[in-house]
Amino acid sequence: MHVRAIATLVVLLGASLTAAAPAAGPTAPTAANRKEAADRYQKGVKLYKEGDLAAALAEFRAAYDAVPAFEVLYNIGLTERRLFKYGQAVKTLNRYLDEGGKKVPADRRDIVQKELDEITDLTASVTVRVEGAPAKVTVDGDEVGTSPLSEPLLLGPGPHSFRAERAGFVPDEKTVTTVSRTRVDVALSPHTQPEALPAELTFESVPTGAVITVDGKLAGVTPTRLQVPAGGHEVLADADGFATARQEVVVAAGQTRKLVITLERPPPPPTARGTLQVPVAGLIVAGSGLALLGGGLALDVQAGAAAKKTSDLFKSGGTWDAAAQATERAGLSAQTWGWVLTVVGSAAFAAGAVISLLTMFSGAPAEEGSALWLSPTPNGVLLTWSFSP
Repeated sequence: MHVRAIATLVVLLGASLTAAAPAAGPTAPTAANRKEAADRYQKGVKLYKEGDLAAALAEFRAAYDAVPAFEVLYNIGLTERRLFKYGQAVKTLNRYLDEGGKKVPADRRDIVQKELDEITDLTASVTVRVEGAPAKVTVDGDEVGTSPLSEPLLLGPGPHSFRAERAGFVPDEKTVTTVSRTRVDVALSPHTQPEALPAELTFESVPTGAVITVDGKLAGVTPTRLQVPAGGHEVLADADGFATARQEVVVAAGQTRKLVITLERPPPPPTARGTLQVPVAGLIVAGSGLALLGGGLALDVQAGAAAKKTSDLFKSGGTWDAAAQATERAGLSAQTWGWVLTVVGSAAFAAGAVISLLTMFSGAPAEEGSALWLSPTPNGVLLTWSFSP
């Protein structure tokens, strides 16, 4: 019935929008306005027939904005009703009757009244009250006004979401299921944002008695506790003879948390290091000197034995024969060579000792990372060591 009514209105309203006389006043529609209104109205009717009600409603409203002819309100009201925008439909259809007045045909007035009666029979009358200062009120995501609302809302059966928003407050939202032909009161109360509850940290340490600092502020000596705002915090623990312990902690509002901080001894001081070259050449020379000294000592012993034998021969009055003479010559020779070997060996040993000392203390600085290691050098073997002072 309503599609047929709209189709009939297309012919009448299309002609009236195109050829209507200009309205009185400075806002009289121009020829371009009337043409736009007629075009949009035709598009709205076409979209309505095709079932695209949201697009049809947009075109009907644009047509009315271009040329505010009361006839278009009828189409707008019917489309709003089909989109279940009952409150808007009631306002639009009543406005159609008021603006049209006697120009509204009797049969059309009966149709409109029937629509209004059906809407009343289908809907619930919902009164929305918002506590406090004015707040924006939305129903099912659509803004319906600012509190206090001037009149109840007409809503179809089913669940509906009501929301009140006020700057600086937490919005209040409720879902209410309505049924037809009832009255419903919905109370909304946006509230202030509550202050976030602090978190509580309890500190213990090993060893106990550590000084605790939280975010650069002194918190006390363990064991201790402290209230902190929610979020991340830096905790430092200090105790004599121990390295500073640092820990990051994140707490939620109202959370209670215990921290046990273990402090460590500081690392030992840096290790002192040195080098020493093993004096191979010096040791060889000194060793050779010792060998020569040994040989000289042996010859001295041999010379002493020969001298004693010769002396014993003289004491006994024995014969000074060739054998005795050979013994004497051997003793003298051993004595001479023993003295030579002793002198040369002593010199060699002294030279080896000097070479060894010079070699041992001419090494380069040691590298880190090892307690003792050897490396060959032109003068011998380099011995490197490390030690703690």
